[in-house]
Amino acid sequence: MKYASLFLTLVFFHVLPAAASTNRACIIAGTITITSKPIEVMDCLQNDGEGDALFKKTCSDIAMAGAAFSAKPPKLTYAPACPAQHQGACSTFFGKPMSSYYYKRSAADIQETRKSCEAMGAKWIPAPR
Repeated sequence: MKYASLFLTLVFFHVLPAAASTNRACIIAGTITITSKPIEVMDCLQNDGEGDALFKKTCSDIAMAGAAFSAKPPKLTYAPACPAQHQGACSTFFGKPMSSYYYKRSAADIQETRKSCEAMGAKWIPAPR
């Protein structure tokens, strides 16, 4: 849904930039409720060059922001890289050295996510075929 896309765009906009680490990615997964409808969310933020402390804070802040839309925050898992088989990615997310990868989105929602990415001046990377 475009509301989930808007939520994640707003959350990332208000959070500090990501960071470099052995675990260069954080996966945020869970169920949020928007307009009384539960929506399964799975996104991944990958660090492309920021400091470790800021990266971990960014990931934690995003997961905690999800609690505003749910009884509990989405699960936060660190990994060496974002999982394969994403539906698309937003590179240089908000002008920062990080990329946001998207999963489990409807066709309409992934198009809204692409528009949001491009509207902020970032580069949309389509899913590999």
